[in-house]
Amino acid sequence: MDASLWARRGAFAIALSLALPVFAGGTVSGCNSSSKATLAGGCSINSDCDNPLICAFGRCHTACDESRDCASGERCVGSSDGSGVCQLSTESLCSATSYCQTGQVCGADGQCRTACGSSGSGSSNGGCPPGDYCLSNAAASSACYSPVDPSDESGLVAAGIESADGAILTDGSTGIIPGDGSSGSESGGASEGGPRDGGGADVAVDSCPIAETQFGITAQGDSNPGFTSGVGVRTANELLVFTGYAGPDPTVGDSGDAGTVNLVYVQAFDPTSAASLGPAQSLFAAPGGNAPNVWLETASVAPTGDIVLVYGFYDTSGAASGVCYYGPYDYGVSTFTIGNCQNGLYAAFLSPSADAGTGLQVQQIVPLDASLTYGQAHAVWSQARQAFVISWEYYTAPAWFLGLKNFRPNGAAAGGDTAVVPTNTPDGAPAQNAVEQGSVAPLGDGSLGVAFQALTNQGVPWLTVLDSTGNQLASSVQVASTDSAWVTVGATAQGLVYVYDGVTSVGEALVPTSAGGGPSAPPGDGDAGYAGFTFPGAIRAIEGRALDDDTGGPGGVGVALLYANGASFAYVDADGLSHVPPSSVIAHTYVAGDQINITNFAGSFGLSLYSSAAHSTQMAASGCAP
Repeated sequence: MDASLWARRGAFAIALSLALPVFAGGTVSGCNSSSKATLAGGCSINSDCDNPLICAFGRCHTACDESRDCASGERCVGSSDGSGVCQLSTESLCSATSYCQTGQVCGADGQCRTACGSSGSGSSNGGCPPGDYCLSNAAASSACYSPVDPSDESGLVAAGIESADGAILTDGSTGIIPGDGSSGSESGGASEGGPRDGGGADVAVDSCPIAETQFGITAQGDSNPGFTSGVGVRTANELLVFTGYAGPDPTVGDSGDAGTVNLVYVQAFDPTSAASLGPAQSLFAAPGGNAPNVWLETASVAPTGDIVLVYGFYDTSGAASGVCYYGPYDYGVSTFTIGNCQNGLYAAFLSPSADAGTGLQVQQIVPLDASLTYGQAHAVWSQARQAFVISWEYYTAPAWFLGLKNFRPNGAAAGGDTAVVPTNTPDGAPAQNAVEQGSVAPLGDGSLGVAFQALTNQGVPWLTVLDSTGNQLASSVQVASTDSAWVTVGATAQGLVYVYDGVTSVGEALVPTSAGGGPSAPPGDGDAGYAGFTFPGAIRAIEGRALDDDTGGPGGVGVALLYANGASFAYVDADGLSHVPPSSVIAHTYVAGDQINITNFAGSFGLSLYSSAAHSTQMAASGCAP
């Protein structure tokens, strides 16, 4: 809820009192009921509640304009219709398995607070109620802190806004909670609570005031002929490399008939020295598919340290080769044929656990799609939805489509799914000759930008925006006029940062969202007309994957780029246009089957590169600039 909404709420209340008819006795006209719900009672509409309580989040609440309107220890928070309500005590607590209401974030202290957009107080308080303060890097993103709530005192004191005796020291024009260095790592200030210490309810707190674009030492994962694929994840105090394994059962000795199994391995590394903390070890057996062909596609990490892994199974029958293998593409060094098909797609949800031997525990494994799928799926964390959003490309004869699903960190369905993402074709079919598409960027209001390539005009970059329920907002828009091999998208407060293969360069365009939430119409010049830039280069990028750093960073977008000579990283600032050009992170010679992955934890990016020739994964993490 922004500051103007708080102002409009007051105006609406005045208008309502003038508009309702009044009887001679002075009472407002309405229906009588002898069974109205009291405070915290269940409700569907305001009239279900005892006057003057109002209905929000399915419960009766006290209305408020500021936190001081509420009882001691309660915050004034925004509801879905823009009304201010006093937060119930049962709604204020959160954990790894208990979530906040929409529009709120879970703090490291287990408190739910309203998410806000920028630091400050008063008229520029980032969307908080008047009198509250928007503190940057407090919990997984900026959040509203109230001077009248005892639970918020320590945060306000740490930010230098309040003294220990409760006196306000500043007008709150800046509100940043400094990191305390508790992560034990120089390459990303995050609160403790990673997989090794079992603090699963903790969330990310970044201590770096600028974008983390400098990468440390590269960790080298173990090599095994049975490893088929690999993705890396940056957590609070480790680099984790997950690897797909297909082959003989490693628990059976050489003398026995081991058969074949599909497993997922994990190996941990120190984020600063990149030293291995032990050999790769089996984490869980991957159900589904026909062994031995498991393939890890992507991974994402939540601010709580919870992780989702997405995997599928190689199509080994050859029956799908006619619809799954595209190319050849000329990448400036040599020519590659790109493509990979899977039968079935699954998501494994992992939580930090002190009890599990690896420091991780499998919550559940969820089937995503039984269809033929193509390329690498995408997984991102949405702060607004408080959910992982997983998207992928699948085949239903005679065409390909894009789908997405939303999950809580424990694997429970979060709603807002879209079975067929709308494109610029009536049936929703995108281009059928793309290396990668279907990338998703979460926006602050719960909507999503989805990047795709058009079927009807030869694979050029297009964009669809979906609302928080999964329905399309406005029409899809063309972003550029280049026939691309891949597209990806991230988001900042200024709009959607769209990155695409420009053949002789990597292109970027900033697509603002309109007042209704959909993408703004393109200005209409020769390249769709959106403001943007290019990363030129003699070698064509084979793949790109974009990711926001809004879970603790300054609100920009990191871009992982796979070239024929290795993996590089670029960064687009929060304004959506200024940027840091690509620089090499992991040197490597590409062969078919290699893959990259990018994650972000508390502003620190994790970049991984799997080598199909070496059967191993390398990974590096970014940290604060000196």
